[in-house]
Amino acid sequence: MPANYEVKLTDPASVIHWLRTWVVVGKDDECWPTIGNVSKNHGYGIVSQQVFGVQKQIPAHRIMWELFNGPIEEGMVIDHMCHNEAYADGNCEGGICLHRRCVNPAHLQMITKGENSLLGAGGPNSIRGVCRNQLHDWIPENIIERDGRRWCKLCYAVTRRENWKRQNTKRRAATAAKKAGK
Repeated sequence: MPANYEVKLTDPASVIHWLRTWVVVGKDDECWPTIGNVSKNHGYGIVSQQVFGVQKQIPAHRIMWELFNGPIEEGMVIDHMCHNEAYADGNCEGGICLHRRCVNPAHLQMITKGENSLLGAGGPNSIRGVCRNQLHDWIPENIIERDGRRWCKLCYAVTRRENWKRQNTKRRAATAAKKAGK
């Protein structure tokens, strides 16, 4: 298996070759896992794509979505419904799992980043049911989203307050040092 296989979305022959070579196509209700490269960080099937002369790794499920449904709208993500269902049924522990390699178009849906965060199937916080600091319940009322990540509202406020105090102390010390030096 080559380290990087390039799929040209504009070339139907390239797409058909990719589907026949790197996807295990099963029945409509089954997962269709990619058997090619898998991202180490997230476990998604990936495809190498040349974009403006730069080699990029694109999640295979995003390519499959675009092949069958058209472009992905700005601010939207492609979610694996098979992962959510398996997680809810207790058949998946979450995190990096085989569902993330699924490219069956019937198992994919386009949703907002916020919806994806709240679904949280497999996210570290949804497994525990409490925030990272083990202090607060991980429920929608306690969650804020910043920079595409979910945070505990209460812990986030405390951290921001502590950071402000630390910065303010540094500013005061720098101002005092300037005045003493004059």
